[in-house]
Amino acid sequence: MKSLPAVYELTLHHNQWQCDCSLRTFREWMIEHRIPLSYSPNCTLPERLLGKNWNQLELDEFACQPIVISIDTEVVVYEGEAEKEEKLSFEELND
Repeated sequence: MKSLPAVYELTLHHNQWQCDCSLRTFREWMIEHRIPLSYSPNCTLPERLLGKNWNQLELDEFACQPIVISIDTEVVVYEGEAEKEEKLSFEELND
């Protein structure tokens, strides 16, 4: 983050805070620079942190939902004649 002049206190309450990975860098900066909060803000999102204040959370809780990509585990291999189709699992292909 950009350097700021000496900060002795921040007032951040009365805002709807999304306490996820996008806020983590800011929260980490506040902790590293020992910036006190006049009132600890409450999270509104994600739902699992609804109503919790920042001082109750570990830094690792400021996390985003992982992106899960599903990969099809069945591979179709055509061998020889066009009418003959053999389906092999991913594991069989690696043997």
